[in-house]
Amino acid sequence: MSADASVSGARGGLTGALMVVMSALSFSLAALWIHLTAQETNAFLFNLVAIVALMSCSGLFLCLTKRQYVDRYLTADNSSSGELRRLSTHFIYLKWDPSDKHFRLDALQLSKPKTWLRTPIVWIMAASFEIAFFVWSTKFVETGITSVVYELWPIGVVYALARLKNLDARFREGHESQDSAGRSSPRSHIGLIVFAAVGLVFMLGSQTSASGASPLDIFEFRAVVGIGLALIAAILTAASVVGTFPYGRYLYYRINKESAGSGNVPIEDRGADAQKMLLWFTILGHFAGRLVALPILLLSAFASGNVPEFRREAFLGAVLDGICGFCGVLLLRLGNIRWRPPSVVATSRP
Repeated sequence: MSADASVSGARGGLTGALMVVMSALSFSLAALWIHLTAQETNAFLFNLVAIVALMSCSGLFLCLTKRQYVDRYLTADNSSSGELRRLSTHFIYLKWDPSDKHFRLDALQLSKPKTWLRTPIVWIMAASFEIAFFVWSTKFVETGITSVVYELWPIGVVYALARLKNLDARFREGHESQDSAGRSSPRSHIGLIVFAAVGLVFMLGSQTSASGASPLDIFEFRAVVGIGLALIAAILTAASVVGTFPYGRYLYYRINKESAGSGNVPIEDRGADAQKMLLWFTILGHFAGRLVALPILLLSAFASGNVPEFRREAFLGAVLDGICGFCGVLLLRLGNIRWRPPSVVATSRP
């Protein structure tokens, strides 16, 4: 590798790291908005407003960049130009084909629940409730405790992205074995999860001690419920990253008609044009997943007959949360594209 290429790669890594830091700063404001504005409001209604704000920003980005990031690479006679309008295109996942002995892209089958868990957009739909569970948790425990538990989400993401990266490599390289697909995650990742769980107990104990309570108070009913809700929020947030990253990649393969064994390098290494298309598809995943989940979000927000008054402050806080969430999502994916170790996401959230 030449000196110029090394310098360029180093600059790209530095830029990517800076974007991830900026993403973390953007996401760190979420707890502040919730603490200041959502304490006395309906958690699911707050979540709905925040998701609508995030979708508005995502939709605006998609509209403004579609021609430059996607359309210019798809000619009028290319059948892929109409692929994005097909509903089944967005419900795809990697499936092992025993007859062909390769992984291939396939569409979700409603009659087979196992395929739901393998379909990225399903994970994104579930992640639409992350803010609701965060807000709900703060009604049982302090916001600080909720934040500590919630910020465990990158631990699982590091492990999951390592497996997905391995699966993607096997798809591109056309491996004829399913057995070891996605199972080469370093043991250090598993150890990291164990140490994080142990550290969580000590951190929660220190939180309660700082407020003058006994560390054993974290085992009281309200504390257990609050911590459990925060943990659900963390899992849903991890599902958002684990869903949108492969969603963008699989959609790129489908639109560009790439099949198993293409032998191509990772999309992130194919130049600026491929990176732009990958980024656009990733943001589309955020938008599409929330759009499909919108009816359920509406039902959850207004199903209760005793909905507290939604104050102007709560509305503003939810909108700001959604805007910051979009900025964080955009910066996180850009940072991951330019600086791609799985642990790149460990300093931010989706």
